[in-house]
Amino acid sequence: MIRNTAEYKFRLAEREDDKNILKVYKSIIGTQGCTWDEDYPSMEWIILDIKMKSLYCLTNDKGEILAVATAGPLNELIDLTWDQRMTKPCELARIGVLPSLQNRGIASRLLNAVIEDCKSRGYNGMRFLVSKTNYNAQMLYNKFAFKKVGEVFRYGHDYCSYYKLFN
Repeated sequence: MIRNTAEYKFRLAEREDDKNILKVYKSIIGTQGCTWDEDYPSMEWIILDIKMKSLYCLTNDKGEILAVATAGPLNELIDLTWDQRMTKPCELARIGVLPSLQNRGIASRLLNAVIEDCKSRGYNGMRFLVSKTNYNAQMLYNKFAFKKVGEVFRYGHDYCSYYKLFN
């Protein structure tokens, strides 16, 4: 179950959040390890993720969006080799925290909530790619005991592939 605190609220994104989510995405472009650009992620991705009920937000007590992540049946990585025990995996994508709030534990809080919600939705594992140069993200995923299982060149960048089986 998702645990909200007085300081932070975790929830699925809603259609009226789209412009603020896009602002979060755009604010991250150019930060260390980020492979995003002006074309990706776009409003089209946001709308699709919201429709799929796969886009999550972490907000402050004023309702301002601080961090976002997509997790669900994206099937963007289905062609890669993964642990066969993941019979119903979700894919994590487009995770980010406002640059002014990075390195404060917000990504950990968001990722923990996303994992718990994905488990409650019946997923038995999570898989994703992370830029080889995004060292902060890699440290986060290592902290959560995700396994690095390979490297892949996609979308014009080098990525590490990670996964985790859920208990």
